[in-house]
This record gives sequence, structure tokens and C-alpha cells, in this order.
Amino acid sequence: MPNETCLEELEQRIKELEQDNIKHKRVEKKLQESESKYRYIINNFNEGFYSVTLDGMVQDHNIEFMRILGLDLNMDAKGLELIGFWVNPEKREFYIDELLKNGFIKDYEINAKKSNGEIIVIQTNSRLIRDKHETPLRIEGSFLDVTDRINAEKALPESEERCSLALDASKDGLWDWNITSDEAFYSPSYWNMLGYQSNEISPYSNSWKDLIHIEDKDKALQANNDCIENHCDDFQVEFRMKTKNGDWKWIRARGRVAHRDKDKRATRLVGINTDITEQKKTEKEIQNAKDKLEEKVKLRTVELVDANTALKVLLRKNEEHKNEIGDQILSNVNKLVLPFLKKLKKDPLSNWQINSLAIAELNLKKITSAFSQELSSQHSSLTPTEIQIANLLKEGKSSKEISEITSSKVRTIQFHRANLRKKLGLNNKSGSLKQFLQSVQ
Repeated sequence: MPNETCLEELEQRIKELEQDNIKHKRVEKKLQESESKYRYIINNFNEGFYSVTLDGMVQDHNIEFMRILGLDLNMDAKGLELIGFWVNPEKREFYIDELLKNGFIKDYEINAKKSNGEIIVIQTNSRLIRDKHETPLRIEGSFLDVTDRINAEKALPESEERCSLALDASKDGLWDWNITSDEAFYSPSYWNMLGYQSNEISPYSNSWKDLIHIEDKDKALQANNDCIENHCDDFQVEFRMKTKNGDWKWIRARGRVAHRDKDKRATRLVGINTDITEQKKTEKEIQNAKDKLEEKVKLRTVELVDANTALKVLLRKNEEHKNEIGDQILSNVNKLVLPFLKKLKKDPLSNWQINSLAIAELNLKKITSAFSQELSSQHSSLTPTEIQIANLLKEGKSSKEISEITSSKVRTIQFHRANLRKKLGLNNKSGSLKQFLQSVQ
């Protein structure tokens, strides 16, 4: 019987062990599932997660931890010493002291050196894990790379200072209108250009609307409303604003949309106002001068037209008078001179008298000839002798006949003929001098 009892107890113990084994496997499976979930969560965490010993040896980490520090994502960083990543070791001493004193540290910024030597700024939140006896075990926490933010924060004051200096230098006025609350920010120079101090004006849109000239208000408000209602993204408009002493100044406002809501309606406008009063005065002076000049040009044009008309009348009368004189001279020569020359030709004359009579008759014809006038006007370089010979050549006289008429040697006549060809531009042309002279009317 004892053996049977022992056997039963053994069988019972085996069953209990089997049940324990089943429970253990269930617990182990749950632990694996829990570990898997835990690993999935921390690896999809957008911050670097770490668990390290107090002396800086990595016990656990996620993928973002590796990426921020520039480590190979495929490697396992467990056992890695983090002390070498600290740029300032004294800051690590303060970090450890705070954890030991308070148990946590929040938003602590550290200059860290990545694996490639690049210096970055990380911001960490850490806590100290202790055992049941309050003995420090490890440090757990997360961190972000805030280098870009730190650089932007450093650059912001410089950018704001540059903007402020630029606005002060240009004397332009900056404005920022929150349309939802109707609150508005105006830079000091915005109101200074109108003679006000910033503390004299309420920070709302009516402050500038109430100062716009009644004739300009509609177009100024319409320009803003077009931007608000999504008809455009920016605008430029000119209007007059009343100064503190009651004068009017011309302002050019340039604005643009800074934010729209889901319905595309602007909720914020920003812009700059510029005093263009002097520019408007200059434009007006230029326009007045232009108007005066145009009036003078019109008057002068009328005067010139009248003068031109009078000149045409004078020229016409002068031409008529000249023609009358020409006709009178021709008539007198034909009636009073030529008849006597014809009578003289009938009387017995010596050769000298005959030649003299021929020259006198030729000269009279020359006086009344349009040919001589045309020839002398076109070729002012011709001498009187050359014009006389040209007239005789036109009449068909030979060099010998011309020499007898002018009591000159034939060689002299030929010399003058050569000069005539040269002065009339006939040296390199075909055709005789006589033909050319006969072609001149």
C-alpha cells in the first residue's frame, strides 16, 4: 500500500508540474508578446529612448536613439559607453547630481557629439530608477534633436533687430491685423509718421480706418476686403490719412495674407505703410509743369502755323512780283532794245561792230534766258565767262565761232570747255557738252 500511495503522489506531482509548465509557457508567451509590443512602441516613438547605467553604459535603446546620434541602425548599441558623446563633461556631473537629488530632470539641454563628429543640441527628459531599497539602478529617458530650434532662436533676435533697424531707417510703418479679434499691432514708426505716439492709439483696426480721407476710404477698405475674401493674396493701395495736427499725408499701404481659415477667408493680414507725401507733391509739380509746357507748345504751334501761313503768302506774292518783273523786263527788251539791234544789223558794220553787236544780243538773251538762271543756280562755281561760253555752245556755236564772237583764241575757248566738263561732272560720262547743255531747261 505504501508503494501505491507514493505512486499516486508522484503522479499528482507530475500533473502539478505539467500545469506549472503550461502556466510558465503562457506567462512566457505573454512576456514575449509584451516585449514585442514594447519594442514596437519604442521603435515608433519619435524621440530617442534610452536606458543606461549611472556610469553611462547603454542597456536599452530604440531606433530614433541610433538615428539622432548618427549610429549604424543595424548595430546593437547595448554596452555602448555614452560618456564620449558629452561635449561638456561638467554638464553630465550636474545632470547626475540632479537625478540623484530629485529623481528626474526635465527639458535638460546637452551639447552632444555625433559619431561623425558633428555637434548637436539634444533636449532630454530623464528619471532615476531605484530598487526597493532605494538603491539607484539605472537612468531611463528620451531626447530630441533641437539643434534647428536653438539655431532659429539664436537667429531670431538678430533677424528682429535687423528688421527693426531697417524699418527705422526707412521710416516705414509695420502693421499686423488679427481679423478674428480685430486687434492690430502697429510699429512705433507707423504712428510717428502721422505725428502720434504709440500709446495715443488703441490697438484696433478702427484706429487707422477712422483717419482715412473720406474720398479714399472706399478704395482702401475694398483693397483689404478683396484680400480677406480670397480674391487676391496681396494688395497695394494709396490713400490720405489725417495727421495729429490736422494735415493730410499720402500713404502707400502694401499688405498680404498671413493666414486663412478652412473656408479660405483671411484671419490675419500683415503689411507696411509708407509716407509718399513728398512723392505726390513732386508728381503734382511735374504734372503742372507738363501742363504749362503743353499749353505753351499749343500757343507756339498756333503762332508757327500763322507765321507759316503768312510766309507762304509772302513767298507767293514775291514769286508773283518776280514773274511780273521778269515779264516786264522781257517785254521792254523785246519792244525797246531788240528792234534797234535789228536795225543796226542792216547798216554796214565793221567786224568788230558785228562781233560786239552779237555779244550784246547774246547777253540780252542771257538776261532773259531761264537756261542761264538754271545753270548758274545749279552750278554756282561757274565763272561769268564759262556761263557765256555755255550759252553759245547751247546755241550750236563752234569753238572757232565763239572765239570770233568773244575776241578770244580758240585755245582759250577749248580750255573753258574742258573746265565746263569737269565742273558739270561730265569727264567720265559719254555724250558731248553741247548735248548736255541743250538738255538743261
